[in-house]
Amino acid sequence: MDNYIKVYKTYQAQLTAPGLTSEECEMLLLDRMQKQDLKLYKTVKHVVSHHNSTKGENEYFCKWNGLNYEHCTWEPLEEICLIAREQLKANH
Repeated sequence: MDNYIKVYKTYQAQLTAPGLTSEECEMLLLDRMQKQDLKLYKTVKHVVSHHNSTKGENEYFCKWNGLNYEHCTWEPLEEICLIAREQLKANH
């Protein structure tokens, strides 16, 4: 929690810095939005399907939060087992 507060205060200080141009302010806002989007996009919404790869490894077709189905990707079990535990359970 302390780290979150520190980062938030630093961000607010940057936004209210004297001499900050509107373009610089907009860049700070866009940067923050992009970071939030990246966190969202790294979250598995659900597992669409699964199969064994040509190497015999389990792979899962993942639908990512905030992205369309055209951005689904095949991911090996070891890559998503920690970040998508509930979604994997729902698929079986």
